[in-house]
Amino acid sequence: MKNVRQELRFTQEELAVILGVSRGLISLYDKGKRNLPAKALEKLSRIQLLITKAETQKPQPCRKMLALQQKHRKRAQDLLHAQAKKAAAQAVRLTMEIAAARERFRQMENKLNLIQLLIQQAPEGSREWKVLNNIEEQLLYAFDVCNPTSEYACAYRLAMLITRQQVAMDMHQKLQRKSNR
Repeated sequence: MKNVRQELRFTQEELAVILGVSRGLISLYDKGKRNLPAKALEKLSRIQLLITKAETQKPQPCRKMLALQQKHRKRAQDLLHAQAKKAAAQAVRLTMEIAAARERFRQMENKLNLIQLLIQQAPEGSREWKVLNNIEEQLLYAFDVCNPTSEYACAYRLAMLITRQQVAMDMHQKLQRKSNR
């Protein structure tokens, strides 16, 4: 009986209620220390027959179960849709960040070119030459901080967001097709 109880995922309490005995008696019966009363054995035999019958027949969907599945499917669809929207919004923001970073990089290149031309024209050792060299050093440091690796990291994050969005949309569509059946 313990196997039957565990296969059906009945607790000792649930099976005791079904058979009309105490939970303690079910526990003792599971351990082989007591026998069930005749009435309880009869009910257990009917349950085992029903289990055998149920295993050979195609299960008929219960309206409550179908409604519950539909509710969970709808919740999953909503969650996936929200995830897809969130990933799309993050992807747009990241794309804009990448474009802005590229524009800043382009502007810094132009500025560096201009500074280097001005350094060539300034008298070496003059105050202007020193200030321009200082500006050049600051720009080179900024280039070091704003390097292509940062852009690659952003591009990787963008690709991951796009993939996450696509997976969420695919799962949403699968659930929707399942709902329409």
